[in-house]
Amino acid sequence: MVLYTYESHVILMVWGGGKVEYILIGASGICGVTDIISRRVPNIVTFPLILISVIYHIYKGTLLLSLSGFFLAFLIGFVGFVLGQLGAGDVKLMAGIGAGLGARALAEVLFYAAVAGLTYAFVNFIITSIKERKLGDRVIRAKITLLNHSILGAEAIKDFLGRENKYPVPFGACLFIGMVLSIIL
Repeated sequence: MVLYTYESHVILMVWGGGKVEYILIGASGICGVTDIISRRVPNIVTFPLILISVIYHIYKGTLLLSLSGFFLAFLIGFVGFVLGQLGAGDVKLMAGIGAGLGARALAEVLFYAAVAGLTYAFVNFIITSIKERKLGDRVIRAKITLLNHSILGAEAIKDFLGRENKYPVPFGACLFIGMVLSIIL
């Protein structure tokens, strides 16, 4: 549980049984499943999630908390979108979660979501490499790519990120896992 204070008053207890947390879990669960199945995060879920989260915080008198989470999520998500690593639906889902939880709790959710995404990518890398019988080649290529990143810096990273990803990480599902892990841990 995370307590937020403003001028010495506790204004919100995240995961303290508030109704917005249940809505966030449900919406991110729906988005996670649809992201896995169709690689899309539906606007019909994300836009109402943002609206409900903001209205909830207006009612509670914690609009600043909601806006801080929304803008932080949007900023992080927009950078990921511009780099081609996140879809627009992922950004909107992150913004909805940020609007519901605020910036500090969003950071925890994003940490767990990133761990889930990296785990998914690593396992997927190993499985597809074994299926395609290219594990050795891919490990050598990954080492060379990491070496190039450390030597060449931003140019190599931009070149690497510009490549088409055959097996994208369903980050909507990772956000759902991040939400769940931030509750239970």
